Amino acid sequence: MTTACPPPRHERAPDVARLLAAALTLAGVVVVFAASPAESAGILPGGNPARNIAPHPNFMAAGTCSKDSDGWSCTNPCVTPALSFPSYTNSPKCIAFVLRAINHARRREGVRRMTLPRDFQQLSVAEQLFVLANLERTARGLPPYLGLNTDLVSEAQHAANQGGDPSLAPGFAVGVDAQGYYGMGGAWSSGFSPLAADYFWMYDDGWGGRAHTFNVACTAAGAPACWAHRDQLLGYDPRFNPGVGLRCQNCEMGTGFTIAGASSSYVDLVELPAGTAPTMTFTWEDNVLPFLSRHLRSHPVAHPVARRHRVHHRRVHHARSAANARAAARRAERGAMWAQWPPLATQPPRVCTISRPKHTLPRLGCRNTTFTVRQVARPTNREER
Repeated sequence: MTTACPPPRHERAPDVARLLAAALTLAGVVVVFAASPAESAGILPGGNPARNIAPHPNFMAAGTCSKDSDGWSCTNPCVTPALSFPSYTNSPKCIAFVLRAINHARRREGVRRMTLPRDFQQLSVAEQLFVLANLERTARGLPPYLGLNTDLVSEAQHAANQGGDPSLAPGFAVGVDAQGYYGMGGAWSSGFSPLAADYFWMYDDGWGGRAHTFNVACTAAGAPACWAHRDQLLGYDPRFNPGVGLRCQNCEMGTGFTIAGASSSYVDLVELPAGTAPTMTFTWEDNVLPFLSRHLRSHPVAHPVARRHRVHHRRVHHARSAANARAAARRAERGAMWAQWPPLATQPPRVCTISRPKHTLPRLGCRNTTFTVRQVARPTNREER
């Protein structure tokens, strides 16, 4: 017999939506500018999505469930036979289910489908997080982060163990960008899957109403912390933290993971090296590219601005209409908008807060104002949100 499945146990009443929000709490900082129309390479920081994209299929709902001698079996394969969400799962069926939701969101944004490396399930969670961050960047025409660095991994793991945002990694010589800020970005999430964390970082990180906003620091439409993780992981926060830069070609990552009670803790940390890129333990070129599809290996995606520049100058064998030329000019203008904003040094300094007080920051303005679960009170009811 088939029946409607009750909510998984750690979601149950009194307020399922509120508990879901707490279960997938996200933290970070970003400033939302007016959304730009999606281009073929997606929406880059400076023009965030106009609204959240609800996951389809909804991997946060059990769906229809039926019971047999082995327990419950639900439409959502991430749900356990005991009718609960796991603390963590690497199930192939769950990976495929969440990946469908990511690709649905990508279609809405105008980004090509995400194709995972053939060995994705065999990778460690830290390696999976690195791969997902780079698949999000390269799909939008941005260069990949080079690889995982031991010092950055150590700091990311410390943050994951603490359930909060990462700080500058001790032992890693961080570089300074053109505006005089240390190049660093990071994000934290809880949940049962690295792909689920990626979804909420990238596609559901803005304001979705009081009952459906998973980023607890995004307290209202247009609040400073909305779309925090998306901009940090893509490399550029327009107002508070320039990050590592959209076009960074020598940046490295650290990632962290731990199982904490009913869910897991995930952290991504990206830093710009001060000089030559330090040694890495897992790299995009050696450990990921060989396992991607031949199309992705042989046709890497260039930055959208550079691609349009080449298209403009190469020979074409068909006439372009005046309307197409004007549309191309508008796309090029939007793609370059992020570099035209005034230097951040002209803004008043802000107090910087990081997860580890002993690693304080020089007075260079506010490099990375951090909203963490320790600094932003968890909502206790809808009115307080």
